[in-house]
Amino acid sequence: MKKLVLLLSLFMPIAIVASTFNGRIEGTTVVSSVNVQKLTNTGLDFLSTAVVSPEGTFSFSDDIKSGEIYSIVMVLNNGRKIPSYVVLLPNENVEMVYDKNLTISSTAGSKDMEFIHKYQTETLKVSAKLMALDEKYKVSKDDNEKLAIQQQFNNEYITFQGKLIGNISSNSELLAAALMAYVDFSNQAESSLELFKLIYSKQKNKYPNNPIIKEIGYIVDNPIQVGKVAPDIELPSINGQTIKLSSLKGKVVLIDFWASWCRPCRMENPNVVMAYNMFKDKGFTVYSVSLDSDVSAWKNAIQADGLVWPNHVSSLMKWNCPVAKSYGVKGIPYSVLIDKSGKIIATSLRGEALISKLSEVLK
Repeated sequence: MKKLVLLLSLFMPIAIVASTFNGRIEGTTVVSSVNVQKLTNTGLDFLSTAVVSPEGTFSFSDDIKSGEIYSIVMVLNNGRKIPSYVVLLPNENVEMVYDKNLTISSTAGSKDMEFIHKYQTETLKVSAKLMALDEKYKVSKDDNEKLAIQQQFNNEYITFQGKLIGNISSNSELLAAALMAYVDFSNQAESSLELFKLIYSKQKNKYPNNPIIKEIGYIVDNPIQVGKVAPDIELPSINGQTIKLSSLKGKVVLIDFWASWCRPCRMENPNVVMAYNMFKDKGFTVYSVSLDSDVSAWKNAIQADGLVWPNHVSSLMKWNCPVAKSYGVKGIPYSVLIDKSGKIIATSLRGEALISKLSEVLK
């Protein structure tokens, strides 16, 4: 009998439970409606539009089987839009109160939203302090005073960052903590790697299909990390001949992802040219991976920008380039600097930062 029950359970559908979010805006209602979008693996999918009552209340429900993340966009009467995050778990009835400035003033029914409330409250408090210091710096005419203000600003910011990381670490089992970590620290993935490892270890089995947890998993497992050997690249050149990244072993190489249509890339190209000319005789070269799809545009940009090194390759598949995907390229220009043995030294170096790093490596 037990075997039969177990067998039947395998064919039962996964339980899907409705969860509800109830919002209330205190004071004068300036919000006409709220657009609700759900985060999926392909982006934000529209879910519904919630009408705000004369009393300032609105709500939405969703049938979910695991933790979900939403973007709710408050549409003001003047057309302005204010986005914010909502995290819902199955069978939750969340109550949120917003003040007249549309910031969270209280929450009930969700540990995740309570975390977001406290996190955002602390962020707003420190942001106001940093903005005040910035204004003080702008009006100061005394160089010593400006230096002191700058030091205070930097100290406040570093302390604040430490508090945020500590708060996220202490709540690393919460989906909301994973969300805030990704929003605030994914652009510092290398320095925040231990934080992401902690979150992923707590949540990879709990929310395996959640888009944010998947992204954090990619950060943790990303092969493009300092100290790791860069994956080999094998793509055709302008002339159709294959150039392998591994063929440049023995040189310090900047793997530079760019495209002729990318304005920031074209603006950064003079810095890459300067670095090449400064260090080419010391064992440095550039391996340029173009995300172009038009051969002529690619060739013309190389000539126009004076990219004189010989290592230019492209799949001519734009964002579908398999190398861009394997290197986790989410925006360009993007670069990976590798040493003579092929190990990654640094990523995302631009301008003076690139020159400084090369001066350190190629003494």
